[in-house]
Amino acid sequence: MFSQIPIGTVNLYNNPLPRRIWQRNVNILSRHADICLSIEMSKNPSKAKAIARRTLLELAPLYQGEAIISLLLEALSPPPSPSDKTSQVTSFPIIMPEFEALSEYRTALREFDINKEIQGVKELLVNQQYTFDLLHYDHDSEKILWLHMGYGLAEQTEALDKWKEQSRPVAQQLVSLIKQYYDKDIKSIDVACLDPLLKHSRKDIAVWALNDADQLTGKTGTAQKIAAWREAALEELNVMLNNPTGLNEEKLRQQLTAEIHKIVQSSYQNDFSPELTVLIPK
Repeated sequence: MFSQIPIGTVNLYNNPLPRRIWQRNVNILSRHADICLSIEMSKNPSKAKAIARRTLLELAPLYQGEAIISLLLEALSPPPSPSDKTSQVTSFPIIMPEFEALSEYRTALREFDINKEIQGVKELLVNQQYTFDLLHYDHDSEKILWLHMGYGLAEQTEALDKWKEQSRPVAQQLVSLIKQYYDKDIKSIDVACLDPLLKHSRKDIAVWALNDADQLTGKTGTAQKIAAWREAALEELNVMLNNPTGLNEEKLRQQLTAEIHKIVQSSYQNDFSPELTVLIPK
């Protein structure tokens, strides 16, 4: 009987605009977990770390970015209150056996091969950009907040200017599309660019740092929550790829951050955009 007592609740956040595709998030999290498990379960963890190092670093901004966007969405779209009539539909309890089953099935059903896992991540990274977008609709003000987060965006002047130029006509089209698809009236659209690599927001180029996330979400504690998660994620990566001791932990974390920074900056050289064809009547 005790095992059936709920240990937590899964909340489905209420955003009337189209949600980000959850499969992408799950795929990234799964690939990250598989790489880490393959290292931990390897007969030679040191060798596995060396083999997986570059791949795990390339995956890190996607893994971290999806988590950051989720935290921003949580702050912007709180779950319904217990008194809300729809709360039973948008949340459900999870019990310990279910949690243990989710945690254990990954290792029980398969063997992890580091080279196979690396190949899977490489396929995931094809044409991937370290950018993330979030649309949030405010019922009261009939306003859309469009958050565009790009790793290293503040240092890429050309890419930043290109995005700002392209976002203007897209924002105008959103008004019509959202009215047709979701029957929402849009009075205004706020657009904000974020760069997770910035320590402080830059007013001169209108790019936000995540330490100012409270201003964007209107919810105190958002920035602190994101900072705590990022610190834990960096420590996890440090432990996974290095053999840190109390004397060199900070130096190793700085090294990992610098390596990720280089990877992000080099990714802008592989700009990918789909082919656009305007159909002409015959």
